Amino acid sequence: MASGINTAAFQIGGAFGVAVVSSVALSVADGPGPAGLTAGYRAAFAACALLAAVGLGCASTLLRGTRWPTG
Repeated sequence: MASGINTAAFQIGGAFGVAVVSSVALSVADGPGPAGLTAGYRAAFAACALLAAVGLGCASTLLRGTRWPTG
């Protein structure tokens, strides 16, 4: 059951991430062609970095004080 929940969360998170990043890229793009799409891709990469930082912050907050078995 835990494996199924993990797989479902991974797939939903991937779909949500692609939707957010593509929405950011298309909304910031200045027009068709390589020059116009560069701004959109730059903003999309910034959104990816922001989402990664938020995930790292959540993980470090939630795992604080967790004691792992030593074996």
